[in-house]
Amino acid sequence: MYQAALSGDWDTAEGIYKLFPGEFNARINKRGETALHIAAAAEHTHFVKQLVGKMSIEALTYRNSDGNTAFCFAAISGVEALAKVMIDTKRDLAMSRGRENLLPIYMATLLGHRGMVSYLYDETKEQLTDGDRIKLLVALINSDIYGEKSFLCFKCLDVFAMFDSLLPCRY
Repeated sequence: MYQAALSGDWDTAEGIYKLFPGEFNARINKRGETALHIAAAAEHTHFVKQLVGKMSIEALTYRNSDGNTAFCFAAISGVEALAKVMIDTKRDLAMSRGRENLLPIYMATLLGHRGMVSYLYDETKEQLTDGDRIKLLVALINSDIYGEKSFLCFKCLDVFAMFDSLLPCRY
């Protein structure tokens, strides 16, 4: 199964699952990863779409030994289609923290995936805490995802409003 997920070979995966029904949710390596983790990391959108349709909702939240979900891998990949397939099935995946308690949007930001960051911000903006927004702002600046026509200018104005409310005096 590991090789099928890694190569995106859905026909082989489906054949394996026909022999072992109910194993769509199984952890398949020593790191506690599912086929979904492997396929997301390998950026196989078609495989992920097929697999998500067969997995339990609970299995979408399984964490590997590092604490990352398959959704974290999708965010790290920068492939928005992967994230969309998973979010369409379970909306709150975008707020499932991974390794070191990091949000997927933060992981995507650190890797400079501007499109993924924008997509994930749209999915999470109502749920982000003030602390999340501050960390995100710092990560955006450190990753050079800012500027006149960027995500930061148009979508993070609420971060600046928060800072403005914290100032002791107004100019």
